[in-house]
Amino acid sequence: MAPKPLKLLRLFLYFAGIALLPILLSCNSETSNSSAKNSETAKKESAPVIPTKLDEEKPKELDWTKMSTVAITCGGSEFDLSVPLLEVANRIESQKLMYKSKPFTDCSGIFHRILDSMNRRCPEHDFPNPNTHRSSRSIGQWYNEKGNFIKITDPENEWDYIKPGAVMFYASKSVDPKTVETEALFQSGGIRHVGVVVDVEKDSNGMVNKYTLFHGRTSGKIAAKTNYHERKPSRSSYPAYGNGSDHWIGVAPIASDKVMDGLQANTHARMVTPPPRTVNTPESQPKKEYLASQASKSNSTKTVNPTATEESRIRGIEKPSSSKKTVVKESKKAAEKAGTNTNTAKTNSSTSSGSRLSDKATVDKKTVSKREENKVEAWAKMEGLSISCEGNSMNLALPLNQVAERLQAQNLMYNVKPFSDCSGIFHRVLDSLDRRCPSHAFPSPKTHRDSRSIGKWYDERDGFVKITNPEEQWAYIKPGAVMFYVSGSVDPKTVSREALFKPGGIRHIGVVVDVEKDSKGVVKKYTLFHGRTTGKPAAKTNYHTRKPSRTSYPAYGNGRDHWIGVAPIASDKYMDEAVSSTTQNNKAETEKAKTTEIETKKSKEEMLANTSSEKNPVAGEKAEGETIDIKAWAAKGGLTIKCEGSKLDLSIPLNEVADRLQSQNLMYNVKPFSDCSGIFHRVLDSLDSRCPSHAFPDPSTHRDSRSIGRWYKEKGTFVKVTDPEKQWEYIKPGAVMFYVSGSVDPKSIAEEALFKPGGIRHIGVVVDVEKDENGIVTRYTLFHGRTSGKPAAKTNYHTRKPSRSTYPIYGNGRDHWIGVAQIASDKVMD
Repeated sequence: MAPKPLKLLRLFLYFAGIALLPILLSCNSETSNSSAKNSETAKKESAPVIPTKLDEEKPKELDWTKMSTVAITCGGSEFDLSVPLLEVANRIESQKLMYKSKPFTDCSGIFHRILDSMNRRCPEHDFPNPNTHRSSRSIGQWYNEKGNFIKITDPENEWDYIKPGAVMFYASKSVDPKTVETEALFQSGGIRHVGVVVDVEKDSNGMVNKYTLFHGRTSGKIAAKTNYHERKPSRSSYPAYGNGSDHWIGVAPIASDKVMDGLQANTHARMVTPPPRTVNTPESQPKKEYLASQASKSNSTKTVNPTATEESRIRGIEKPSSSKKTVVKESKKAAEKAGTNTNTAKTNSSTSSGSRLSDKATVDKKTVSKREENKVEAWAKMEGLSISCEGNSMNLALPLNQVAERLQAQNLMYNVKPFSDCSGIFHRVLDSLDRRCPSHAFPSPKTHRDSRSIGKWYDERDGFVKITNPEEQWAYIKPGAVMFYVSGSVDPKTVSREALFKPGGIRHIGVVVDVEKDSKGVVKKYTLFHGRTTGKPAAKTNYHTRKPSRTSYPAYGNGRDHWIGVAPIASDKYMDEAVSSTTQNNKAETEKAKTTEIETKKSKEEMLANTSSEKNPVAGEKAEGETIDIKAWAAKGGLTIKCEGSKLDLSIPLNEVADRLQSQNLMYNVKPFSDCSGIFHRVLDSLDSRCPSHAFPDPSTHRDSRSIGRWYKEKGTFVKVTDPEKQWEYIKPGAVMFYVSGSVDPKSIAEEALFKPGGIRHIGVVVDVEKDENGIVTRYTLFHGRTSGKPAAKTNYHTRKPSRSTYPIYGNGRDHWIGVAQIASDKVMD
């Protein structure tokens, strides 16, 4: 008989087994069910899958990971997004747009501002519309519907999507990138932030180390570029390539699939079948091998210009081949090396193709030299260099100054970023000009990257002038002149022309944006915009003088460096047209000035007599010479102009122009075109470059505010304001506002007197308005050059009920609002 404790133990085990039996059976059942489910899943996975919209997400026909940078087509040619996106980002960043302080200042709003800039620059593209896709989630959905959205599940292995032009989407850290469904990203709780990549930093293996994102950030912060988006974040809790603690969850190329597909085909074509090169260049072989091959050449001639087709593809324009010119130089060099002249070469081998080319070379060289002599003499005599733009001659002084100031504001430290050395900064200038006037030939950065090869490019087009005596050749210095420099140890008089384009030759480059002359009209000093040297940002400098402060410095040099060469910024073909156009314009203006002077003398007394008895026109009535119904544009909701065949509302572009100019801190009258009328001309120039088909007053003939007012009067769009309270309808973005002194009585002064001394004394343009519940303008924002000691800026103290009782309604301080005009001419506004 077993002891009692043992019996009790057996009984316990017996009943415990009975209790555990159902649990064990349940576990076995779940295991069986699990196995069945896995078997079923395996069957499903092995079965053919009908592709859906979401299944097409990856890989994708559009494989833009293989592009070095996201690009779009613009005007029929490829448009690299890296530089323009940085420019747009810098411009918007300078506006200090606090998150949600103004419309379109949250993350998706800032992104729409970028798209708006891109759309104006390249209007043939498809972008999400803010009216239908306002939030970051709906923007992501738009890209997904276009087949361009790519869901990110493994950021560290999908880094090759990160490049300038990539739209980045982020989700909360609580979202699991690997398990969340794509469709869920476009619903509440999905995507919560959006931005666009403007720059990347790579490691030695070419892998993205970090990237710079431009985005509207969060409450209390302004839209800005941030570069804390790293592969290995500073905090272990932060995800790779994320936005702080937020996961990088999706990416899309900024342009629509249709455009990007076409571009991808071109990209693959370039990678698979690069253009053939029959001539060895520094780009196709190492530098030492290249120099050795050049030194070993004898009488062989070059028959192909390797840069012609490539430059045509890059810039989107056809260029004449310079192979003939290359043959000329090589043939002549060979003849000289053999100790014979060209005629001897012809006599000795008259049956060879090389001899025929040598004979032809003699004729061409003389023709080219004569043409170059005539051409450079012509542009040396021009007051300012011009280029043809949309069929018109465009003086380079103002646009180059604007480009220089915009680039200077970016604080591009020498060689810290791509294209920030002297030749790189010059290519940035060319890129800006090329976008404004795309019909020109400019050196391509892919084939002519350094200052020597740029100089050679101009020399091959007969635009390069070698400087041997700077004090006598000062006439070449003017806005638009490309300046080349050599070391102070080089003798400008003895160094050969060919040596300038080889190592040890040209070492610096810049472009003239302004000149200062003495009483005799001789250039006293000039302002050069250039990438300077290590530790300094690209900037405008004006220490390039005829009589340098140090005796060891050469005349018109760059410090110790000699000014050795100069070229007009546009190629010879277009400069010839510009010279011809400018010459004709100068003659026409001279004749016009003489005629005007005679007519003025004859009618002076008559004009003075008519001034006292002239009737003031009433708003809405047509005066003599008017061609539009003025009241009609006063009744419009907002002023528009035609641009590229469609109407463009002026409120957004005028605000952008104003913000950009305001960021330049243009102190009143310190620089050219910085007084009130000068600032207005800067605004017109920006509009003219964007929509070049319009008529605007020319600064060469209508420089001050009175003559600008007269121009609008002659066009029939000037309205004299006598009762501001009743004429508030004219105040809207795009309205040009004219003011007179507070001592002038607006009701009694004759209109003609406004355009004479003592009349109009200030001018500005409306960029924004504020209305009450009845739709009446209560105040407006004016962009204008203000007064001495103040920079050009937007001001909003122009109210219906001024803060001081002595201030007039809608005035500018004490000054009366006396006139208004629509910014574009009557023909366009109709």
